[in-house]
Amino acid sequence: MLMKTTHELESYVKTLYEKLKPFAEKEQIFKPITVHFAKTTPHGTPGDFCYSDGIFYYYGGIGDRGALTLEKTSSLFEVTYWIFEFHTSEMAFDYEKKHRIEGKDCRRIAFQKQLELIGFIGEDYRKRAEIEINEILKEHPFQDELFK
Repeated sequence: MLMKTTHELESYVKTLYEKLKPFAEKEQIFKPITVHFAKTTPHGTPGDFCYSDGIFYYYGGIGDRGALTLEKTSSLFEVTYWIFEFHTSEMAFDYEKKHRIEGKDCRRIAFQKQLELIGFIGEDYRKRAEIEINEILKEHPFQDELFK
């Protein structure tokens, strides 16, 4: 499969992301994509960025103190998953704050909502998120007793 250019990658991500927009807007939790599709953020300010060099896709971030993280992959699915996982997680935890249940681990609602949101983008993304959530829960099971 041909590697997408940075511009094509941006267009592809935004097209897929539009699929979840009506559902997230209905819940009043929609957040637009905040990733900069460039080799860095504007003026090196804190934030996330994503680009293609024709061989690999890169997804990185600059932290508040200037720390740089950078992941690379040759998989279009992988790089888009990284973007969608981050954004759907943010919206899911915003949803949880509005629908919090006393005595329940907040991740119960947030993880469920994240799977729903990312599922609107594609079933493969939902399956991948479900695997990651299950891995998290193996190491750190729900702890409802902490939320009483």
